[in-house]
Amino acid sequence: MMELTRDNYHTPAADAEYLSWHQYQDWMECPARTAAELAGEDPGLFQQYKHGRACFLVGEYVHLGIGEPGRLPAFVEAHADDIFKKAKGAKGEKYAEFAAADLVIEKARRDPEVAQMLAVGKPEQIVTGLIGGAAWKIRADLWCPDAGLFADWKTASGFDGYWDTGAGPKGARVPWYYGYWGQVATYSEVLRQAFGERPAGYIVGLAKPTPSMPASIQIVVFDDAPRIEACMEKVAANIPQVLRWKSGEDARPACGRCWWCAIKQPARVERAEWYG
Repeated sequence: MMELTRDNYHTPAADAEYLSWHQYQDWMECPARTAAELAGEDPGLFQQYKHGRACFLVGEYVHLGIGEPGRLPAFVEAHADDIFKKAKGAKGEKYAEFAAADLVIEKARRDPEVAQMLAVGKPEQIVTGLIGGAAWKIRADLWCPDAGLFADWKTASGFDGYWDTGAGPKGARVPWYYGYWGQVATYSEVLRQAFGERPAGYIVGLAKPTPSMPASIQIVVFDDAPRIEACMEKVAANIPQVLRWKSGEDARPACGRCWWCAIKQPARVERAEWYG
């Protein structure tokens, strides 16, 4: 297996050899789209619809600003054209999303809970392991071995939750962090394999400022062992099918619901149902 570094972690070669939480999610959502991405088909579409450049850069900007501020100036210099508005041939003000990111970073680094984790943590830790018989990779935003925890930074529009339309006919109101159970479970399992103990997972929610609300932080601790174990069992049970899709042994079905299917699939014809 290839040795993973910062430079090759997100490369096609690494994705070919390893599964990750995000790749696993992609396979479970739309095998056809995921197979096309891993095969390098239509990279412009994936750049536009999945990996929006501004969104990606803002995420990296926030991660560096919180966890590795010493590396932020070089990043800003390398991406100056995307971060700063043009002002008569010189750098002007930052675009709104980066100005907002500065407020999020400032809020995080002043917060005593976040500061305590940063003081003992190791940023951007890459670790590999096995889940369901498949090679798995993780990149923990902050790994605090002495404290027995890892943290992941998540920017959010707010902390009011959202509607899970998959939870019954009418959906259900769930917390904003509901979808992170699987990520926390797989990260904690890989870290357990590498270091011997299962750490607690912390999702550090960073709410972006709005005209009526300043930047705010909500830290969610995932330490429910039975729920973590249930998530791991569910992921492991799906791995054999994921590997058959990834190898091409099984056909990769289209989900019919995502942006890729909207572009690539023909129009759907459905018979009207009566709701009365």
